[in-house]
Amino acid sequence: MTSKPKRRSRPALPVAMQSGFWSTIASYTSELAPVAGPLLEAIGQTANAIDRAERQTRALEAAWEELEKLEE
Repeated sequence: MTSKPKRRSRPALPVAMQSGFWSTIASYTSELAPVAGPLLEAIGQTANAIDRAERQTRALEAAWEELEKLEE
């Protein structure tokens, strides 16, 4: 008598594989795509402005220290 291998019961599908999950992600992505480029550009511009302000602050502090040395 031969025994058949036991059939494993399948676990429930993870959320990522359930129907509707990827279509929901796709719709959110398509809605956000037009905003992503300008948003990243604005973030880059803000970072550049912060860098410029830091450089200017350091330059002004150095100039102020030099001026104070001359006044002594």
